[in-house]
Amino acid sequence: MRFLKRLFGALVLLALLSVVLSGAAAYWWLQQPLPLKSASVEFSVEAGMTPRQIANGWVAAGIDTPALVLYEWFRWSGQARKIRAGSYEVGAGTTPRALLQKMVLGDQTLATVRLIEGWTFRQWRAELARTQTLRSTITAMSDEQVMEALGAPGQHPEDGFSPIPMPTAAAAATSQC
Repeated sequence: MRFLKRLFGALVLLALLSVVLSGAAAYWWLQQPLPLKSASVEFSVEAGMTPRQIANGWVAAGIDTPALVLYEWFRWSGQARKIRAGSYEVGAGTTPRALLQKMVLGDQTLATVRLIEGWTFRQWRAELARTQTLRSTITAMSDEQVMEALGAPGQHPEDGFSPIPMPTAAAAATSQC
């Protein structure tokens, strides 16, 4: 009987030790920079993607970590449902904790597209279609359908975009060029 008590005590101690070591290993992993296959990795989270799809997508994009580990981190953090759709970029030094925080806060990458004043609506649409950082959803739409989608049905596209309001700081910077 004494032997069984000691054996049970040893097993409980071993289980407790394994839980503590697992927690310490997880904490250590969360503090380490994610290994990347290139200097920076970009990935677009689409609306409706599951945490597993997001983890698989990051790994396919170039994060050199098992997708299952990322997925479990997203789940166990309790923030997996708070991940926002958008385009994200991570660089060297990004930790798993920072990656999740970026997606939860919606800290997305921004793209610049130059739409020159004086261009026709057709030229604007062509420029938007050429831009590789944007996914065009209006390619198959007519001008009338685009204007309707923008909430201006019946308005001619050439009348609908001039002038484009610009923040004061941007206007000042533009006038100094």
